Amino acid sequence: MFPAKNIIFPLSGKRFRILSALVAIFFATSHAPAQETVEQWKAKAIEKYPDIAIPGSLFNKQFVAEYRRRQATDPKLLENPQWPMLIAQSIAKQLEAKIPGIDIPAEDGNVNRTQIKLLTGEDIKNRWIEQFRQPRTLDRDYHAVLKVNAANREAIQSGRYDDRANKEAARINMATLLAAGLTKEAEVVRQILAAHDANDARKAAEARENTQRILNQMRQDDMRRAIEQQNRELQDLSHQVRQLRY
Repeated sequence: MFPAKNIIFPLSGKRFRILSALVAIFFATSHAPAQETVEQWKAKAIEKYPDIAIPGSLFNKQFVAEYRRRQATDPKLLENPQWPMLIAQSIAKQLEAKIPGIDIPAEDGNVNRTQIKLLTGEDIKNRWIEQFRQPRTLDRDYHAVLKVNAANREAIQSGRYDDRANKEAARINMATLLAAGLTKEAEVVRQILAAHDANDARKAAEARENTQRILNQMRQDDMRRAIEQQNRELQDLSHQVRQLRY
């Protein structure tokens, strides 16, 4: 009689399909990457759309309203851990033509919305590009200026100066709103600017602390090298003294 371990049972078509499905499920689950949590997606949404975290801002109010609406009408969306980013992207599309945090009424007394021109960060960046020096073809530095303009345009359009452009637009908008008598909307812009300034101050303080740490470390390294040099000189001098004795 053959040992049981050597017996091979032929697989029927049904058994083969079941086994193949189980193997596929095993590899799919064992190699699937860890799913990001709702909190991680919230952090990503706030990083991309900072106005979400500013209480009272237009983005914040519409985000909360949309979340509550989805709770009532589309609860399945909220089962997806990416729902904070999905809702934020939806709100961003709705506000694409508006300044985040500003909601000017269609009419406010004698003020008509069509009379007020608000700027976006993109408007400011376009202004910067328009102000580039345009060289004449016969200028000696024609190609050099074109090269500098191209580099600056790429830096601006890459998003490197978005914060600066958004703040400049907000300052102009605040002055425009105050001139139009829309003090409530101007106050919202002021709060946004204050939040940006506080964030910039924090980053500047961290940069100063980091610079000071580097300088302190450099001083310590210089002192250590000086002490080591003095020790070597003392050792050489001591060696020379011993040679003189003998």
